[in-house]
This record gives sequence, C-alpha cells and structure tokens, in this order.
Amino acid sequence: MKEVNSGGALRPESYPRSVLWNIEDCQHYGLVTEKNASRPPMEKCVRNRQGEVISTSEYNAIKTTARMLVNIHLVSLGTPADPAARVKTKTKTYYKKYFLQNFKDVLDKLEAQEPLLTLCAARWKAEHIIANCLTALVDTEKAAKRKDAAREGIESDDTGLDSQLAKRQRTETAASQEELGLRKKKKRNHGGSKGEKNICCDLFFFHACQPTAASAPLPALAPPTPLLEQLASLGPQQTANPTVPAVASKSIMQNQSPPSSSIGVRNTDTNFIYVDASCKSPSLVT
Repeated sequence: MKEVNSGGALRPESYPRSVLWNIEDCQHYGLVTEKNASRPPMEKCVRNRQGEVISTSEYNAIKTTARMLVNIHLVSLGTPADPAARVKTKTKTYYKKYFLQNFKDVLDKLEAQEPLLTLCAARWKAEHIIANCLTALVDTEKAAKRKDAAREGIESDDTGLDSQLAKRQRTETAASQEELGLRKKKKRNHGGSKGEKNICCDLFFFHACQPTAASAPLPALAPPTPLLEQLASLGPQQTANPTVPAVASKSIMQNQSPPSSSIGVRNTDTNFIYVDASCKSPSLVT
C-alpha cells in the first residue's frame, strides 16, 4: 500500500495495465475520446488489483463516501475575501485555488476509506471522484435555481394575468357604469321634455276653458210678453189710428222671430205698433 500511495508515475509491475494506473490508459481501452478526454467514466475506471471493473454497488458506496466528505469538509467552508470568488462556481478549480489544503485533506481521507482509489498515479481517481461530486452539487443547485425562477415566472405570469383581468374588469365596470349613467341621463331628459310638453298642453287647455269677454255667459232673457197683453197695454188713441194699416201689425208679427238663447237680445219695445181695432185677426179671437 505504501508503494501505491507514493503516487509514482510508473505502474508497478505487480499490477496489470488494465488497472488503469495512468489516465492515458483509459484511452488505450477506449474509455475516453477527444471530447471527454479529461472526464473518463469513473464507474468503469475504478478497478480492483486484477484490473477488473468493480460492481455498481461498490462504486455507489465510494460515491457516498465522497459526497459525505465533500459536504463536511468543503461545502461548509466560508467565502474567501477575494471578490472574484463570489461569482465563481464552486467546482474542483474553485477549491484548489482558494482552499487547496482542504481539498488535499479530503483526498487523503477518501483514499484512506476507499483503498481502490489508490491504484493510480497522481491520485487522479480520487480527484475525479471528488470533482464529480462537486459538479453534481453545482448542477443540483443550478436546477433548483431554475425551478425557483420558473416558479417565480409562473407566479409573475399569473399575477400579470390577474392584474390584466382585474384591469379589464375595472374597465368593463367603468364602461357599464358610464353607459348606465348616460341611459339614466337620457331617460331623465326625455322625461323632463315630456313633462314640459304635458304642462304646456295642460296650460293650453286651461286657458282654452277659461271664459273670455267675448264668450261671457249672457244674462237670462225674460220670457216674451204675449201679444194680447201688449195690445191691452196700448191706449185707445193708439188703437184707433186709421193711418196704420192692419197688415203692418200682421207682417210685423210674422217677421218677428223668437230670441236666440245664444245671442243677447233686449226685450222688444212694442209701443210703436198700431193696431186697427176694426180688423179682426183669427189669432186674436178668444
């Protein structure tokens, strides 16, 4: 074990090449390409002393140990005084630059708990396992931030939609109230004009029904005096006058028309009538 922990660049003869002592051996076995030359699949690179790939359960146990050490000894570290460190992603490069000794201590602890990681030169297997753990933590943090941002975006969109709906409802309510006010105003104005028209009509009929000087009621006419009474009231001289023909009295009586009830006529003066007493009229026979 001491020979292995020395991290010599040369693979000991007691180990086959398939143990992947150097990272370049990964290319020999086709585990890396030009695109992932610095990121070989560690589940295939961690091997036992016979150069055989370990089981999935063994590899998961190694990852669990590495995550525990990272969370305890690296993630808990504070932020350096360098302002540039605040904007850097906390990957392997970050810890090797600002917390190099802490990073080395984690490698020592990991190799001490997982001896298979010591079967390599320059501790590259343990370093890649720690680097993968740090990258996974960063990716998880980024995913959480994206999720939070998406949730905030949805909430902001919902808030925007709610505000738009509320604004639309306020606009529609204002328009409805304005339209209702115009209708009430129009109805009130229409009712006022109609009322004025009715008042004018009432005034017209009121004045039309009022009595005027031309249409003042006439005084009641006295009933006409019978002709016999009129003749009896005449004196003897007037009745004996022969110069007035008897026909005159008859014509006067025929032309005389009864007074109209609608025209104001004074009582007829019969003093000018001369009647010949010698002439007997059928109407005068008692």
